[in-house]
Amino acid sequence: MHPHELTPAQRAAAEDPDRLPRLADAEFTALGRRARRVEGLRKSTGREIYTDDIVLPGMLHGKILRSTEAHARIVSIDSAEAEALEGVHGVITGRDLPTPYGIIPWTRDEHALCVDKVRFIGDAVAAVAAVDEDTANTALERIHVEYAPLPVYLSPEESLTPEAAAEPIHAPRKPGANGNILKHVHLEFGDVDAHMAEADVTIEGEYFFHGTTHTPIEPHCAISRLNPDGVLEVWSSTQVPHYLQRELARVLDHDVAKVRVAQPAVGGAFGGKSEPFDLEFCVALLAMRTGRPVKILYTREELFYSHRGRHPMRMKYRLGASRGGKLRALDAHTILDGGAYA
Repeated sequence: MHPHELTPAQRAAAEDPDRLPRLADAEFTALGRRARRVEGLRKSTGREIYTDDIVLPGMLHGKILRSTEAHARIVSIDSAEAEALEGVHGVITGRDLPTPYGIIPWTRDEHALCVDKVRFIGDAVAAVAAVDEDTANTALERIHVEYAPLPVYLSPEESLTPEAAAEPIHAPRKPGANGNILKHVHLEFGDVDAHMAEADVTIEGEYFFHGTTHTPIEPHCAISRLNPDGVLEVWSSTQVPHYLQRELARVLDHDVAKVRVAQPAVGGAFGGKSEPFDLEFCVALLAMRTGRPVKILYTREELFYSHRGRHPMRMKYRLGASRGGKLRALDAHTILDGGAYA
């Protein structure tokens, strides 16, 4: 628009061209200025849109059936009664999602729904999509799973024993290795024993960190739909939309160029939503199978089952120091409880 085309009101509101250089300096200078959060007003007035606020036409509600066993082989899953329930549009199991995924590409040891065995109480076994949450919950009660229990070891120390290694939680990567051990890291800098012997004072202690959960106000939530042009859309309260896009495409064997992940406002995460979760794969496959949008929202109980929190760890420390207060040596041994999956 040329200056002579401006209306009187527009001309009165326009900046004087002579002030533009000074205005640019003022507007683009961050030092010494308060920075207002761009989403602050939307959140404080309740107008922000989170994943669970999204409702799509014809949307179904999904629920996930979770294991009641800590460690067991899956003998059979009978979903016929659930599939026959009025209002149920889809039921999927691990056979439908055989490709594993992981929090990082080189540790893909997890399935969206367990294929042959469960590894903790709460492990995902099957998922349903129904007209409402009540119907979906009823359908879960009508899925019958037969388990063959396996030995359970509830501490890292127990998992390191030969007995636990005989029936590990995962098949070992190398012959003779213990499949319960994900990683063994040994770091040594200098002659620790020699410096420890020279220390005037040594202190030893054993400590245990119980682990924590992130507990965001917003539980994990995901919605998916398959567009007529073959584009799979997923809305998720994730912290890693790009990684989720790649894993969705790989696990579902879908063209990555036709997978679109949208990240609405996230109601807290603190690292607890920085990996793919079972619900994201389940809503995507159920949407593809039913031809309708599907939403899954974790309950608070499910969040505790499914999260990967700050891992519990047992730490043994030996510290050597001089009388003058100079640290001479540190010997540390830590066992970290990584849980059922990497």
